[in-house]
Amino acid sequence: MLVGVGDQGALTEAGVRDAAAAFASAASWSVRPALDLAGTVDAVADPDAAAQAAVEGILLARYRFSLHSSDGPAPLAAVTVITTGGDAGARRGKVLAGTTALARDLANCPPAHLTAVRMAELAEELGAQRGLTVEVFDRDALLELGAAACSP
Repeated sequence: MLVGVGDQGALTEAGVRDAAAAFASAASWSVRPALDLAGTVDAVADPDAAAQAAVEGILLARYRFSLHSSDGPAPLAAVTVITTGGDAGARRGKVLAGTTALARDLANCPPAHLTAVRMAELAEELGAQRGLTVEVFDRDALLELGAAACSP
């Protein structure tokens, strides 16, 4: 499958991300898509930045929020991006796409499923997994801070 990137002289990281997203959408049946950037995109862009943008584009194009349904593209088992650089850009793209997917999940989750208490628990779980300190405020502390949404 070929995906055009337009004028290579005007290609940006956003253009690489968009082309990778178009590829991922067109190959929605594939659980192991592979994208070859070597020799084309690498000629006009930093290989690490191109790999990062490509991985972000693929992963975010395949993102679907679903509490109960399995509709949508096949879940990804692996993504391969061929580039003349190392794997630092691809790894960075995976992390950034993952954080974007988490933000989308939180924004899309109905309030009945993601209460303030559950949000605090999730923040503590994620913080512990990633070595971060998390401070959770109770109602009284939020009122003391002037959080108007908590006032009676």
